[in-house]
Amino acid sequence: MNIKKSLLALTLVSAFGANASPISIDVGTDYDMDGNSVSGVFDKFTFGTFNPTSAYLDADQNGTIEQGNMVFDAAFGIEVASLNYTTDNEAYNTNVPAFGLATYTLVADYEFFGFAGFNDLNSNNVQDSGEAIGAQFVGGYVNLFMKDIASGVSTQVLALDVTGSGADLGGTGVNFNIKSDIASIADDFFYSAYSVGGYTDFHDIIANLPDVNVGGRITTEITNAGTTPLYNDSYVATAYQTAVLSTFGINATEVDFLTRETTLDSANLSLFVSEPASLAIFGLGLLGLAGAARRKA
Repeated sequence: MNIKKSLLALTLVSAFGANASPISIDVGTDYDMDGNSVSGVFDKFTFGTFNPTSAYLDADQNGTIEQGNMVFDAAFGIEVASLNYTTDNEAYNTNVPAFGLATYTLVADYEFFGFAGFNDLNSNNVQDSGEAIGAQFVGGYVNLFMKDIASGVSTQVLALDVTGSGADLGGTGVNFNIKSDIASIADDFFYSAYSVGGYTDFHDIIANLPDVNVGGRITTEITNAGTTPLYNDSYVATAYQTAVLSTFGINATEVDFLTRETTLDSANLSLFVSEPASLAIFGLGLLGLAGAARRKA
């Protein structure tokens, strides 16, 4: 069964045409006792080092990775290390039992789906040890949760649907730039530092301004991308992976997987808002009218 897909410009980082929007979050409790429950403005959620698992479908059952092999990448319960960058983080991730002080933390789950590609130094269409493996991700999700440390209760605040990616294969490392749409977002939690059409709450922007482009971006760096995946007869596909495979007519329990664990020393999640040209022109028009009124006066 041929389920491979051509990879176009895998070695180039995709330019998605929108920069990260400065944001703040309202965690609902004044943990740092500064008179409000809103953090300072920051650009991105930065994760600590973690080790995702990549599972490659061995459709040919030859035990090797070839260009275009289907791949899944997943990690669960990964913790945000910092709100990058603000010093007013509402006492983020503070837990001092001796003083009865416990605040909140943010954790994420993700699964990506795509097709493998690598810098084929030996020109044999087979990944050899040391050749960095990347991927063109075409689907997947990222779910972000706010967790109350004292109670252990987690509340989902963001769900992203992956729509595409770019990768920069260099040496034994790989840099990824992954774009996503917002599938759902908590009300009164994420705020843009700038008003968009009169709104700053991301939930309200999406609900009231359907023409505004709002999304998420994940940037990551894999330092040991040259690690060769190995046959894993104990690997069990997740529910998401099983569902994706079924769309190709593949039973996840009847195929072989090659897996590897890599190290991500750097990973960031940011949100962006891009106003459509019509809103920008409307805004310029209002400025023009204000200028004309002043001149007339």
